[in-house]
Amino acid sequence: MKVFLADLVHSYVPAVGTSYEGGNEAGFVVPYGIASIASYAKKIFGSAIDVSLYKFPNDLLQACADCMHPPDVIGFSNYVWNSHLNLAIGTKLRQQFPNALIVVGGPSVQADESGIESYLKLNRFIDICVMHEGERPFAEILGYMLKSRKTFITESRPIKNTGFLSPNGQLICTPNIRFEQLDELPSPYLMGELDCFMSKGFVPLFETNRGCPFQCAYCAWGIAALNKIRKFPMDRIFAELNYVSKKMPNAPTWFFADANFGILRRDVEIAQRIREIKNKNSVLKTIVIYESKNTPKRNLEIAKLLRNQSSEKVHRMDNALIALQTLDPVAQEATKRSNIKLGNIAEKVDRYQAEGYGVRTDILSGLPRETHDAHLDTLRKVFAYHFDQIGIYNVVLLPGTEMATQSFRDTHHTLTKFFTRDGYWGEYDGIRSVESEEVICGNSAIPPEDLLNLRLLHWAIWFGWNHKFLKPMLRYASDVFNKNPADVLYSLVKGEGGSFNEDMRSFFKGLRSGYCAEFFESPESLRQYYFQDTNWTLLKSATQKPTHLMYNAKLIRDQKLFKSMLNALQEIILLPDSDSADYKEICRLVLLMRVEPDAIFAGHIEDRIFISMPSHLARYFFEGIREVESETSVFTLQKTTGEQDDIRKNLILKSYVDNPLSAICSTIGLIPNAFTYDLVCTKFEA
Repeated sequence: MKVFLADLVHSYVPAVGTSYEGGNEAGFVVPYGIASIASYAKKIFGSAIDVSLYKFPNDLLQACADCMHPPDVIGFSNYVWNSHLNLAIGTKLRQQFPNALIVVGGPSVQADESGIESYLKLNRFIDICVMHEGERPFAEILGYMLKSRKTFITESRPIKNTGFLSPNGQLICTPNIRFEQLDELPSPYLMGELDCFMSKGFVPLFETNRGCPFQCAYCAWGIAALNKIRKFPMDRIFAELNYVSKKMPNAPTWFFADANFGILRRDVEIAQRIREIKNKNSVLKTIVIYESKNTPKRNLEIAKLLRNQSSEKVHRMDNALIALQTLDPVAQEATKRSNIKLGNIAEKVDRYQAEGYGVRTDILSGLPRETHDAHLDTLRKVFAYHFDQIGIYNVVLLPGTEMATQSFRDTHHTLTKFFTRDGYWGEYDGIRSVESEEVICGNSAIPPEDLLNLRLLHWAIWFGWNHKFLKPMLRYASDVFNKNPADVLYSLVKGEGGSFNEDMRSFFKGLRSGYCAEFFESPESLRQYYFQDTNWTLLKSATQKPTHLMYNAKLIRDQKLFKSMLNALQEIILLPDSDSADYKEICRLVLLMRVEPDAIFAGHIEDRIFISMPSHLARYFFEGIREVESETSVFTLQKTTGEQDDIRKNLILKSYVDNPLSAICSTIGLIPNAFTYDLVCTKFEA
């Protein structure tokens, strides 16, 4: 029996009009999920099944066009980044193979009965949905297919953790079963299922356990069926790590899919083994993990083990994550985050920073029962805790989560709209696909207008604090005038202060309008818009970027506009009759740190500039500096020739002359500090 399994990704290259297939796979992760399903199925059925795995749309379409015998079963793994792609290609394959059984599973499948029924009735080409983990239910489906083809559907025979429509349209569904231990699941790596993907440079993905004890309503891990943590055997984990390190000695990055790495004591042992492998392999630099919520001491121990040398990076380790989401107890209760320990946040941040780590947090906007003032208070607190980065995200309703159910929406009067998932679109054998995300734009606690106002503040925090363009003066405002950066930036985006000139008013008016224009009432209206030939051509040109990125680029390119922002901030920050000398000196240095796009494109910037400043201002530019006895600090502004060449090449590749703002957006996506000098403290002078 022939089985095709697809874990598809959008692989379209806009500027070329082709796909990544054929040598540029390094940015994509191996299809671990479907490989695990295939491994378990082969363990059960052996040579009775022939399973093929696909990651790229064109590979799947070509295989379907070339096959002499049609596939008996086609399975799609559903995520927020490929849901429409699966629907578009699945519809075509249903027409091509009317007798095939089409299965859809994965985390982005509705887990409640009403959601499953609506999904199946809306997408009639799908025969059956698999909820939660797929190995066992998919194997049971294959067992029925081997014995009697699709008769289990016509006879309405239930299969655990699946949902399908009987011939009379009745939903046959048995969700939310208790899962067993994972020992019987074979390793897709050790069975060789992922060898062909690793040989092409796909990024390795590991899982050492499954499940999450937390029940966050917005997260797919939070559903009750997945609350129990189950562990893969340690000998399997170590064997996989060794296997991949030998198969892919040139892999610079490893991903781990665990929801809470560090939640188990044995995770320290796993980190030790990774450290041993990294010591032997200088190429492996980046380990992507998601830390446990309630084990800060163990997280720090793991961080020390995985901390890299020289230029290496550990994602969310060298910048350790303390994911707060919200500090409003009412919203915490509404989203079932009450069992996550948030005490002693300041102590946790200080502990990481004392060890030389940056610390970031994630905050969600639009949570149920969180008012405008409560959200603003959360932002004030995270600034007061001295987080180095504050990631703020709109709440996206993910299929399969409690928050996406109709009952949850009704309870909290959730208002949503849809926008394009940036970069997740493409055209494959004439099939157009654009992915969308459903975002909360209001609820019973906060009206849409208030949420839009906060979104402008979020942009200012990303630009000013996270990208560091305004960070020194915001630190100065907090230290000298006790003004919280959240309040300073909110005053800025609201246009408060007499120095707020017409350029600034126009800038923020455009930012607000741009945000509004990104939203659509439905995914259908979004695709109807983008599938029009003119709009599709514009989308394919890759010059259309999200509003927040384009407005970053405007300020990066326009020094006059940026100076207007600094002037507006001066009136917001300084008290009446304050001496402005220090603020002006900070602004002078911030302007010197800018790398002007036109200048670097033309090759007209220095790779090293020496500057001096009063030492008492150094603390606003450098992490960890508190008091300096000397009067003057000497700094070096650096942008090496190699760095300049990389930036210039990317600007040329992205057509800077014709589309400067789009090229800047693409460049900072790859090189976040492309348009600022690195600031190095050379010495302090008495």
